[in-house]
Parts: sequence; C-alpha cells; structure tokens
Amino acid sequence: MAAVFRHQEMVLGVGKDWIDRLKASARLEPLRRARLNLHHGDNDAVHEMLIALCGDTLVPPHRHPGKSESFHVIEGEILVVVFDDGGSIVRRFHLGPIGSGRDFIYRQATPVWHAVVPLSEFVVVHETTKGPFVKAECELPPWAPHGGEELRLFLDRLK
Repeated sequence: MAAVFRHQEMVLGVGKDWIDRLKASARLEPLRRARLNLHHGDNDAVHEMLIALCGDTLVPPHRHPGKSESFHVIEGEILVVVFDDGGSIVRRFHLGPIGSGRDFIYRQATPVWHAVVPLSEFVVVHETTKGPFVKAECELPPWAPHGGEELRLFLDRLK
C-alpha cells in the first residue's frame, strides 16, 4: 500500500515542503508512490490528491466506472495512454509541468482504459476525481498484465 497522508483542516495550503515529503515517502514505499488527500474522507463527493510517483512505479491499465478524472502535472513528465476495449492504443498524452512546452493537464470525462507511465525520476500530479472511493470498483482489463515483470515490460513498450 502506498503512503497516504490525510488531514482534517477546513483550509489547507500545500507548498514545496509537501512535495518533498511525498517524494521522500514514495522512495520508501514498495509501490513507489505517496499521496496527500486534499479531501477529508473516502465518501467525499470530490477527491483531490497530490500524488508523487517514482519513475519506476508500475500502474497497470485500468478504468474507474462512472468517474471522470484529471491530472495537473506539477513536476516531472508522465505518459498517459488511452486504450479501447480491445487494448489498442487510442491516444497518447506526454505531459509535463507549465513551462515544459507540453500539455500540463489531462482530463477524461468518461471512464476509459488508461495507463499512467512516469517518464522522469519523479512525477508529482494533482489528481481530481469523483468520490466516493471504492477500491473494488477499479477495473483491470483482461488484455494487459496486472503486475510483476510482465507489467513492467508492457509499460516500457508504451514509452
């Protein structure tokens, strides 16, 4: 399980100190990622998270039924690959922070199969999606590996 930080403040500011803390935590986690939940609980209607991903983290292709999702890249570069139901690539988004010359926001208005592949040592994103969070509702496609070395090779080929 990745490191998840939660808070209960009614007003919260997030600065570089949080980014540094998340990156340091991600380095120590088996899944190589850490997040700060900006929302208060899993049942909140809107979920906002600051997420740090190490460059070697593995996120299998997946989708979230009934949910939209967006990423705003704060640091690093990331590849988001969108697939059709058969596993063919529909679109690729190479994202970076403002000033990188790349798109810095990705949004999907409908639940599509997608893979998230870090392209730099660290990637820090602000993610927004619809709540509530129910882990069992995340779907994994039958056409892609879900873990291990097979997943690493699959994601490397996407680069």
